[in-house]
Amino acid sequence: MKPRAIIFFDLDGTLLIGPNQIDESSLEAIKLLRQSGYLPVIATGRARHEIESVLEQTGIEALITMNGQYVVNANELIYSNPLKVADMNALKEAALSKNYNVTYYSDAEITSERADDQWTELNYQSLHSSYPQHRPQLYTEKEIYLMLLMTKEPDPELLTGFPQFSFLRNTPYGYDVVPKGASKAVGILQFIEQQGFEGIPTYAFGDGINDMEMFKLVDKGVAMGNAVAPLKEIAHHITDDFKQSGIYNGLKHYGLI
Repeated sequence: MKPRAIIFFDLDGTLLIGPNQIDESSLEAIKLLRQSGYLPVIATGRARHEIESVLEQTGIEALITMNGQYVVNANELIYSNPLKVADMNALKEAALSKNYNVTYYSDAEITSERADDQWTELNYQSLHSSYPQHRPQLYTEKEIYLMLLMTKEPDPELLTGFPQFSFLRNTPYGYDVVPKGASKAVGILQFIEQQGFEGIPTYAFGDGINDMEMFKLVDKGVAMGNAVAPLKEIAHHITDDFKQSGIYNGLKHYGLI
């Protein structure tokens, strides 16, 4: 049976209010959505292996992960779009020459080019995660779907020197790096097409720059009260802060619960 509507939820700053912690009102809202025939989907920059606790708490099985690079439904891989080794190697060399670290995301692990780096440490602290293991060779051994470039200040030379990539500011300490044109929106389109969900109303909740393409795609984009200004500017509705029942109240606004 097709869902009445599909609702995509970002995690950090949206559904998550702490380390793998979800507000009780959000858990109740997701329960009510499912009871009413709506389909909740996670749409995140994180990899699946980082969010197992979230999946257990919510029962959500449809995932747009690594900014649309890896899409799963009910444990079935629907779509993946790995980065090219030669492109990653070129970016790594350029980054290291400027004293920037990079990290690599496969479907099962995250590793770091450097064993110790200030911005990397701060980045993962902000995400309530630990510093990745030091195993630079991961990108030559397994398919990589996302890289992080660790720099607090924009580097125009680097950001414009690799047209094969899109650089998405996700935290104050680094950029998510995906193939040019890749985004949560691309993953969502793949999910909708391959599940035969065309024509079904779509909603999205988010707070960050990497949610902008998703907001442009769905029928209704709901920005959290704590969202960045550019996302609020294109949102159809601005709900409350993520720690003040923003998910529940946003769904209530549209009559979904």
